[in-house]
Amino acid sequence: MPLELVLNIKDPHQWSPEDPFLYEAVVTASADYTAGWWGIGKKDIPEYNVSSDMLPVPFGMRDFKAVGRFFHLNGEMYKMMGSNITLFRFFEDPDRKGLPWDREWVKKMFIDIPKSLRWNGFRMCIGIAPKFWYDLADEYGLILQNEWPMWQVRGWNEQMDKEYTDWIWQDGSHPSIVIWDAMNESKSS
Repeated sequence: MPLELVLNIKDPHQWSPEDPFLYEAVVTASADYTAGWWGIGKKDIPEYNVSSDMLPVPFGMRDFKAVGRFFHLNGEMYKMMGSNITLFRFFEDPDRKGLPWDREWVKKMFIDIPKSLRWNGFRMCIGIAPKFWYDLADEYGLILQNEWPMWQVRGWNEQMDKEYTDWIWQDGSHPSIVIWDAMNESKSS
């Protein structure tokens, strides 16, 4: 059952790498039954009078667009400074073992070192990162070009449409993702 909720936030605090302000929406579902076994409602039983599920969803509000030859973030011209991360190499490297899943290692490699170099972002090349990488970028303020892990491929339109749609729904609330790159090194058809 789809549910739509519209929030009006007056004068929203805008997210940026320099001020990575995040809001948090908390979605709660509860088990509130009015009828139960032999006429006893579960709401009358203490263990059923609690929320059955809760999902906190952090999100940021920002405006990012191309204006002429330049990018603008929250109405101001913005320079993206950083590099590429070719993620599949991290995950396939036997010497790295579980490091790409270690939050402290990822924070140091993905946030602390780049920030010390005055970088503000990355192109996530040929691969989608685990969710907590995007959470770190949101929290500490990195802008990302998020790239689908395909290149120079044709065909499979129906499957690709589904995967792209799922990808956007999965990562769409991350303010750090400012560019959605559908394919690496694509050739025009």
